[in-house]
Amino acid sequence: MSEPVTIKPVKHPRYTHRASYTQGGQYLQRYFPSKKAALEFAKDKRIELLNEGRRHGEVTEAERRAVILSRELAEQYAGQGVKDFTIEAALRHYAAHLDARRVSVPVLAAYDQFHAAKVAEKASHRYLQDITGRVQQFAKAHKSMLATEITKDDVRRYLNRLKVAPVTMTNHHRLISVFLSWCVTR
Repeated sequence: MSEPVTIKPVKHPRYTHRASYTQGGQYLQRYFPSKKAALEFAKDKRIELLNEGRRHGEVTEAERRAVILSRELAEQYAGQGVKDFTIEAALRHYAAHLDARRVSVPVLAAYDQFHAAKVAEKASHRYLQDITGRVQQFAKAHKSMLATEITKDDVRRYLNRLKVAPVTMTNHHRLISVFLSWCVTR
């Protein structure tokens, strides 16, 4: 096993020694005014690197499979022009998804809040009737879902099931879009 931290003398007006080491996949160097300071740093850094290795050295079978899958997917998407497909990017994306779910509410509860907001904004009676007739119907059809789970496909399927004239479908779509945009801002 190679030495995790190497100390070498350097020719420099202010420093006499350099410590070199790799941490987190990066090659790093630190300069010191004396050999004693460099050796003290090296001793502490070796302990830090050893502890870091112990903490992150064990890889489970599931983690190994995830790394293999990420490499396969990265290769697949690289062929489609995607350059930044990484495990880190995937984890950050999924964490953002979980954060959104955590603060989301059921669609019917979101509708109730939306309607209350429109009443507070003193929306016209006709507009409130339109919301009740169109958006509430949509919310009831998706009451088992969180607002953050609604997709374009859910809206499309819902509209296609209505079996109404194109203008009516456009009116439903417009109000559902207003509602979902409102949800996103919340």
